[in-house]
Amino acid sequence: HGCWLAPMGNVLSRRRKLLFGGPLLGAAALFVAATFVRYRRFRQTTDYLFYSTSDFFRSGLLALRTKNVRNMAIAAVIITMALRRAGIGLRKRMMLPTTFVILWAMYHRFSVCEHPLVRCKRTFWNLHLVERARLTRAVYQPTMWGWNRHAMTVCCGTLSSLEWLWVQPLQYEREELTAHDRNPVYLDWAVFPDDDPRGGSYREDWPVLLIVHGLGGGRDEPYVRRMTMHAHKRGWRPVVFSYWRLDFGQSEDLTTAINHIAERYPTAPITAVGFSAGGHVLLRYLIDAGKNTPVVAAVTVSGVLNFTNTYEHVLSNENVTYRMWMDYSIKLCARRHLQHDRTPNLDREALERVLVEEADGPHVYDRFMYHLPWFSGKRHSDDLDEEDEEEEEAGTPGMFLDGDGGDGGGDGEDESGGAGAGAGEAKAARGAAQGRLKRDSSGGSGLWDYGASGRRRRRPWQYRKQTRRHYELDANQHLDKVGVTLLMLHAADDPVVSDRSTDWDTVVQGNKNIISVTTMRGGHVGWHESLFMVGPSWADRVSVNFLSAVLETQAHTNFLVSVLRKANRSLPSHQDSFTPTQMA
Repeated sequence: HGCWLAPMGNVLSRRRKLLFGGPLLGAAALFVAATFVRYRRFRQTTDYLFYSTSDFFRSGLLALRTKNVRNMAIAAVIITMALRRAGIGLRKRMMLPTTFVILWAMYHRFSVCEHPLVRCKRTFWNLHLVERARLTRAVYQPTMWGWNRHAMTVCCGTLSSLEWLWVQPLQYEREELTAHDRNPVYLDWAVFPDDDPRGGSYREDWPVLLIVHGLGGGRDEPYVRRMTMHAHKRGWRPVVFSYWRLDFGQSEDLTTAINHIAERYPTAPITAVGFSAGGHVLLRYLIDAGKNTPVVAAVTVSGVLNFTNTYEHVLSNENVTYRMWMDYSIKLCARRHLQHDRTPNLDREALERVLVEEADGPHVYDRFMYHLPWFSGKRHSDDLDEEDEEEEEAGTPGMFLDGDGGDGGGDGEDESGGAGAGAGEAKAARGAAQGRLKRDSSGGSGLWDYGASGRRRRRPWQYRKQTRRHYELDANQHLDKVGVTLLMLHAADDPVVSDRSTDWDTVVQGNKNIISVTTMRGGHVGWHESLFMVGPSWADRVSVNFLSAVLETQAHTNFLVSVLRKANRSLPSHQDSFTPTQMA
């Protein structure tokens, strides 16, 4: 009955698999190899801070070790065993994976997808904007395989950069301005083919979207590129404010940039979006400017409100990727500051010594700020009273990690004009002793160090008196001074910026101009939705929709005001109000 043909049939089926599967596997291998080559070239030619391969896999493993994944795996095993005993289901090999995928999809649909929580003061303007922008109906559907905060922030953030390997790269035109201290201010205007004035689509009254990147970032960040592309498709003119200063509390450079844009395009409305640390820079500008600003509306995405709490939150995180990333980003910003700062009396030797001697980001930041001739909130030594000088010698507990007391990281020799050989040897020994840092196993936010005696002890949070006022300029203490409409997007599972120290109800009730939108998931500058992280994220769409709603509402209001003014001018000069006949 044809049983002798069974071996021949198996051979033919294998040949068919090789015939069709071989080219597919070869094409896939070539695509992966070409993507890898392009990715390496992309890393070398772009100003973008990449996560390493170890960071990618570390975050992926932490995402797989969560309680939800473990419970779904156990439930899939139990259901599969029950189905096999009942004689129901697919093949044995496919039953367990299929059950797990079904459970995963059901959990994603009913427990992960969510409506955002919108908070605002119930004014007519705010309620109209919330309804116009559809904030309460903007359902967030995270990437099906990456809704964990580590997977969303690191894994999805890394894979989102692959989108730009096979598409036409963005082109920028850099415009250099002059700041208040004669240093440069950079604006990178995104250039698209349809922006050519000879093409007929260029208009001077296009709304301008100013994008402020995050810590250690630049115009080539994936989230900056996505926002730039999405804003341009919606009819906006995007421009990136590429700031290079390490000082995240000063707003003079951003003021220079915004005033220049207002002078260049006087008829174009100006809006702004700030990501992460760039959100803090934008908030500082809005706080300092109040209502005296050409900015119509603004959005912060995972914006930092307090750098002290942010670093403490990073230290308490189970994923060491964020601490290493933040330390490296701060040093990168310090090097960028040295590269672009043209101040004549800048002590470059002392600043370069800081980068060599310090490893922790807070140490680098505090010592670097201490040696700058000017920074936001700077206090001069002659302004300190005797009590301040005594506290300055011992260090002030509050934020940044300090060494074994003393001069707080070795700045005494800088004031005396150089260190001797003995001081240098002592500093090297102290640096070697402080190099062996371990995380606090009790889950605290501090670090442990091992001194010369070998005993483990907790390192105190300390900063200098000269820099104390700088840390008092955190945005969360002055949000009531924001004078323009502001949308603040934040995720409760953000592994970098914690919302535990921010009472959003108090924030929105204290300022009618602020609207807060929070989600349970989203990570840090994440909110990816597509399966392969292609196209705008949920935060990009919500931000542009909100800014569009503000501009549309203001356009309608201005139109009605202009109609009333024209009607009022048509009345007799002695008449100050409409009569019933004229109203009819």
